[in-house]
Amino acid sequence: METTTLPDGRLKHTLEGWIGIQNPNQSITKTKWRRTDTQYLTINGYTVTRNNEGIMTCQCKGYKFRKNCRHITEAKNG
Repeated sequence: METTTLPDGRLKHTLEGWIGIQNPNQSITKTKWRRTDTQYLTINGYTVTRNNEGIMTCQCKGYKFRKNCRHITEAKNG
């Protein structure tokens, strides 16, 4: 694992295929990890993800129930 300090004091951990951002004064178990082959978009406070195959998912309740939502539609159009 390679670790670098960002200008704002956070730590950036890099593993093969993953990047983790650790806030100052927090343990590594609180680190938010994201895949490098996935695109992350924030729309109206929800995170929409697009994997390397183009499949999109959202964190909102609408997506969890219907497997489609307005956030994904907005991400596709914008």
